[in-house]
Amino acid sequence: TEDKSLLELFNEANNLLLDCDFDGAEEKNNESKMILKDMKISFHEQIEQRIENSLDGSVFALSDFYDIAAPKTVSKSLERLSDSGTLVKVFRGIFHKIQSETSPDDPTRFPVSDPDPRQLAGAIARNNLWRVIPSGATALYSVGILKEKPSSWTYITDGIYRKYDLCGSVITFTHAASRFFSSMSDETALIVQVLKAYGVNRVPDH
Repeated sequence: TEDKSLLELFNEANNLLLDCDFDGAEEKNNESKMILKDMKISFHEQIEQRIENSLDGSVFALSDFYDIAAPKTVSKSLERLSDSGTLVKVFRGIFHKIQSETSPDDPTRFPVSDPDPRQLAGAIARNNLWRVIPSGATALYSVGILKEKPSSWTYITDGIYRKYDLCGSVITFTHAASRFFSSMSDETALIVQVLKAYGVNRVPDH
């Protein structure tokens, strides 16, 4: 066959462009954008609803919402809720639901109390995918042997050593061998820590 001239090729290409349904393509593109926008709104609403249904004073980690949305989306939602006064940002990735004596719609509301150190420790552990067990005075307090709150809160973890000073509470995580965690449940591990802190010889035989 004879080679087509440049002008013929140009005309064919132009006719193909004219036949394209650009209006339909643009409409579909706009629909896709609206769907994505609705999904983002839905994600934020789901996160907000979960927080709303939780108890005042609850402490949240970013990872608590990864079943709803991706980390970046969760982070943006929690930052928005922090800016609006619904949450207080305690630490990177950790947020506290305000306990307030005023209306949630009142921008002047303020936290009635600081977050529970035990909840802070749990949120830090969840964010880092750590397994943690109370130790020392924290273990004794958690089972009711010690009535007075510890001056500092200590935990053993399969993660790394970390010490935090947050909202007036000092929380320390000390690394323990992974075999300690793999060989027993959290309940059994807590009993072991209570016995170590209380003293085996002080436990009655009956």
